[in-house]
Amino acid sequence: ILEFLPADRTELAQTIACVVGRYHDASQTFREGIEEIGRYVETYDAPSPVRVGLLTILA
Repeated sequence: ILEFLPADRTELAQTIACVVGRYHDASQTFREGIEEIGRYVETYDAPSPVRVGLLTILA
């Protein structure tokens, strides 16, 4: 889904990535979550309040 978003919708992509991170947390798929969220953190690196949440989920 994220790759289909326009480039100017970075904050929305970060929000969706946060939801994905919470899913991995709830389903206890930590290894997959770390890999996936790590990719999103590198891809969607625009500074925003949502990015702080995304980095917190990764931590």
